[in-house]
Amino acid sequence: MDEVLIEKAAALIREARLDKSPLDGLPKECQPNNEQEAYSIQDRVVDGIGRPIGWKVGATSDKAQKLLGIEGPFCGRLTDNCSLISPAEISVGDFTTMCRVEVEYAFRFGQGLSITTLPFSREMVIDSVEALIPAIEIIDSRYTDWTNRGAWHLIADNGVSGQFVMGKEVIDWKSFDLLNDRISILVDDQVVSTGCGEAVLGHPLNSLTWLANSLADRGQSLMAGDVVTTGSCADIIPVEPGQFVLGDFGILGTASISFVD
Repeated sequence: MDEVLIEKAAALIREARLDKSPLDGLPKECQPNNEQEAYSIQDRVVDGIGRPIGWKVGATSDKAQKLLGIEGPFCGRLTDNCSLISPAEISVGDFTTMCRVEVEYAFRFGQGLSITTLPFSREMVIDSVEALIPAIEIIDSRYTDWTNRGAWHLIADNGVSGQFVMGKEVIDWKSFDLLNDRISILVDDQVVSTGCGEAVLGHPLNSLTWLANSLADRGQSLMAGDVVTTGSCADIIPVEPGQFVLGDFGILGTASISFVD
């Protein structure tokens, strides 16, 4: 796909995001035909959204991959104007086709990873992380039938990103059991789903390591200050105006959102 068609696809996705006008799909001539084209479109989409501050990893559970009909995870960008600090207030009207929440472990990198030292091991990635962040991701899609669009379309749409809310950072995080500790989503003080880090490619740090190596394969790298959210630990929960959502990470802390019209 040439640069003109890549920009055409990106412009359509950006317009759908801005105008809240869902797409049935991209025109045939500018549909991504492979992963490289999908990420090229994503890069152009992000150029028109905001300043990148990190990354999101999606489709990190077997359940999510089966729902979407794909075989592995993908990633998108987090941007400054779509990232908030808990407690946050968010309008449901800010989203294009849906407003669904996920509780996730996020990490902030204290130092970057040089692509001269490949492949990255999990230990190398851990050594570069400065803080753990309890977080809520709100997913959204610019496609009316997003679960049947396939991985390349979802990648082009910045990995089904909506907004992102961060709780308080935890610096001394390595002693916590991110594999088994229970995380809960509460809506209006009622627990609606629970899960743990095992749902995230077997461990949230596996997701982080996958991202580091996936970016390196495309000539990109994680930088100091980047925030990465690693994938949903529990069910994806739809929300409505007037509801209060709390992600409870136990002794690690919480993140919360009040949803308004």
